[in-house]
Amino acid sequence: AASAAAAAASARLPSLTLRGALPVIRVHAGTCMLGEALDLIDHVAAASEPLVVLYREVRARWASASAPPAAGAVTRHADGRASPCASRRAPEDSVTAGKALDAGVGGLGLLHLARVRLQLHGIEVSIGLADCVDDDQQLDDSDAEAEPGEPSRSRGSWFARGARAAAPPAAASAAAAGGSGSSACAGPRRVFGAGHASLALRLSALEVAAEAGAGGVTMSAHLSKLELLDCRRGVPADACCLVALDAQALPPLPLGLVAAILSPGNLEAAERRAASGSSSSAAGVALDGFERLACAPLLSMQLRGNDSEARRADVAVAARAVHLQWNPGIVALGSYTLLEASQVLAEAAADRHFEWSDMQSVTVDMQHTDGTGLPATPAGDASDRGAGGPAVGGVLKPPAAPLHLKFSANVEQVTLAFNAEPLRGPWAGQEWDITAGETFEVAPDNLPAGVTMPHIILLSVDDVRLALTQDPPPEPGGKPELSLVIRASLDNMLCPEDQRPAAATFVMARALPPPESVGTAAGNDCSSRGSDGNGAQAVVTLDQGVATGGALEVLVDIDPVYFELRIAPLLRAIEFIERSIRKPLVRLANGGRPLPPAPVPDPASAAASARRRPRWKIMVPTAVLSMPTAADGHIEFRCVDASVGSTSIGDPTLMDLIKVDVSRVVGVAVHPRGRGPPRQLGLTIVEEQARFELTLRKPLSNAAAASLGVPFQELIIDLTKFGSTIHLGLSPADFGLLLAVWLDNFSVNPVLPKDPARAKLAQRDTTQLKVVVRMPQAVLWLHDAAESRAILQLRLDAPNIDVDKRLDGRTFVRIALPGISCFVSGEAATGASRWFQMIGPPLETPAA
Repeated sequence: AASAAAAAASARLPSLTLRGALPVIRVHAGTCMLGEALDLIDHVAAASEPLVVLYREVRARWASASAPPAAGAVTRHADGRASPCASRRAPEDSVTAGKALDAGVGGLGLLHLARVRLQLHGIEVSIGLADCVDDDQQLDDSDAEAEPGEPSRSRGSWFARGARAAAPPAAASAAAAGGSGSSACAGPRRVFGAGHASLALRLSALEVAAEAGAGGVTMSAHLSKLELLDCRRGVPADACCLVALDAQALPPLPLGLVAAILSPGNLEAAERRAASGSSSSAAGVALDGFERLACAPLLSMQLRGNDSEARRADVAVAARAVHLQWNPGIVALGSYTLLEASQVLAEAAADRHFEWSDMQSVTVDMQHTDGTGLPATPAGDASDRGAGGPAVGGVLKPPAAPLHLKFSANVEQVTLAFNAEPLRGPWAGQEWDITAGETFEVAPDNLPAGVTMPHIILLSVDDVRLALTQDPPPEPGGKPELSLVIRASLDNMLCPEDQRPAAATFVMARALPPPESVGTAAGNDCSSRGSDGNGAQAVVTLDQGVATGGALEVLVDIDPVYFELRIAPLLRAIEFIERSIRKPLVRLANGGRPLPPAPVPDPASAAASARRRPRWKIMVPTAVLSMPTAADGHIEFRCVDASVGSTSIGDPTLMDLIKVDVSRVVGVAVHPRGRGPPRQLGLTIVEEQARFELTLRKPLSNAAAASLGVPFQELIIDLTKFGSTIHLGLSPADFGLLLAVWLDNFSVNPVLPKDPARAKLAQRDTTQLKVVVRMPQAVLWLHDAAESRAILQLRLDAPNIDVDKRLDGRTFVRIALPGISCFVSGEAATGASRWFQMIGPPLETPAA
């Protein structure tokens, strides 16, 4: 009832409508403007103080006018008569009228309803980071020597001093040597040029429609195109577009703005005339078109609720295409800039002329009031505080209402490209500082004209649909309940065959052809055929909450896929994710400062951290794994019911445990035949195995693993638990194919930058990779031709293989064979074929 009464009181407030279009707006912002921005905040805080005082007085007078008269109050008439003062509102309205102040738009009590439909023909925002240096501009000696009491002058020099303090070692040494250099951090006299930018954001045909009132806020946005560009000097044109979003825009509106402030009655009449199209007034023009949007918006959002009840937010995004590129250098450059800006803010905080608390107190005082429109209960009055939150600035802060969030997105096409960093360093003449953690791959210098570096990974996905739900935690202080479902169709994943600038690309992952077209042991292989054009459908589910113990669980269910295994591109992609994505983002989140070496955790804390780490699992009904060569064909492994899952353990150190579990594994050799596509010759290298399992143990910290003698990566293939014999069939051509797979594929390693953290470890004693293979029994069947019978049989009992690769490049291989037997095919005296033993275990007694 109180909410309804407050809404009725809010309906008596006026309404605002605004509609129109603006021309292209261009904005440039640079880190050099940080000092001026701090000065502007100072001036705004000082200039807004009279407005804040006026606002408080208006609220107090409104509340006093809405309150019932005091006992004994009288009203003096013109003829001198005195009568008891009567209230102009019902008793229950005395509080409701005050609540109307908080029930209007934004809780300010000024408007009942606000409608805005604004179109911008274009927006261009350019941002200058730490690389935007104009060598011709220098600080004056007077500015460099300005006293701290002069804010506008001292903060300009503060930024230069902060840049010098945050310079990487190479820049600091250059400055100490007196060199001129071109680094932004080489000396205190360099400032940013206003005409240069590191990033640029472009929006075309942006239109925003919003409606705000007591019931909440509804907003929608239409857009033709959005572009985020890497504008650093030297970045090639094909690598500069970081984000490109294409959507559907509305027809352009005429330039100009039309605004109207109407009373409730006039608003209703204007709405009726605008709906009938018979109004030419300013109010009718401002209202026209709010409900008749021609296409689905790029962004739509609806907010409901307030501080006293549960808040709900529904957000939806729809776009035609989204293209993303990742250049690691722009993230590292952002870290440098953030570190320099933090220096400026630290010095600004030391200036007593600038006080953040002043702005915070104004914000708290305007937002937190009681139901009568007067300031809330003072912090010192504990009797009236009730169940409210902590007091801030003398005002009782009410507890935040729980938020229920629903987010959905629908994108027709998404491409994601990961690039080698196109620039050698953050500034001309300097290279990235690997001692600070920038060990990502950099494109080579002096590329031939017209030659561009291929993407390290290019992922294409179609029909992406996303649904996110976030609910408040069931218990105070807990994590929100999170549920996310992503549906998409995997088109393909392209990678270059090697690291040359003009390297050919291959499809590393794509959809598998339909079952009827997949080759079998007696037919053609499936690698020569593409997918059916529909892509591999994938469903990704993420859950986090009480049911998962607070940890994030990820489940991926994908259609049959074909995966081409090339070791060098795969290792390069894995290292790129670690060096070029994770490390730059971690440093950026740390304020631009390199992270100190993590201490070796004790077993108890490592086990607790392992329980909180995310868990994921990928399930594929059918998969084909191909190991290609340069020109000698490839080896295929086919399986069903494949799954790859990851959990974390804390013994002996915190590490990820990745398990691969597959069923019905078959390995076949595919040789080239003539000019046509490769064709299987009919020989199965590995007979069908009912079950196959491998485990990869990967510590999260290499330093902690090295201190405990744990390999950086340990691959364990243990088939003894299944108790089945491994049958391998080989011909002379298959031996050549296996040798080619090793020479052309498995023995090729990518060339990566040196890792300074690994260089400090003991190279001869630290194990980089360890492979352990355990089998109950293996039988090799040797054929003189693929179409003939086996002529030699070699039995290996309980073979154990251990491979140990150290950081210094040495590889140790240990093979243990408790028993070995060899049989040769021949003909008995009767003419029947039989096996004759050539090698076997020693007999207990001499042969007769």
